[in-house]
Amino acid sequence: MFVTPGNGQGNGTILITGAIGDLGTTHGFRVHGQAFAYATLRHGKIEFNLTKVAAKANSASPKIDAATCSAAISVSAPVSVVGGTGLYKGVSGTVNLTESIGYIGATYTTGSKKGQCNMSNSAPTVGQVASVHGTGTVRF
Repeated sequence: MFVTPGNGQGNGTILITGAIGDLGTTHGFRVHGQAFAYATLRHGKIEFNLTKVAAKANSASPKIDAATCSAAISVSAPVSVVGGTGLYKGVSGTVNLTESIGYIGATYTTGSKKGQCNMSNSAPTVGQVASVHGTGTVRF
């Protein structure tokens, strides 16, 4: 499985190889504090429980290079395949998913920290690239 995440709650693109061999878009959502996503593929939908990988990503500490204001995070965790529609009705299984993000943060433009990295959550990033990939086994 290969995913190019979108901004916010998923909304990216997905390509699944092997037994499924399909592609489409993703959309993330939360239910009772748990993170889920569904893939809308050409031949149906597949739903994933992303709670474990999301928890790891949310608690990860990026390795920041203060000279370039760049950082990277990579986390891996099992993701449950919890259901499907169309050709994927009754699908189940587990995918070992890895999320990787690299980005360049902004710098302070004024004040006592001028020129230093501003890696706060509210600061804009100069640029970022993210990828998600995984392998696993499904049954349907």
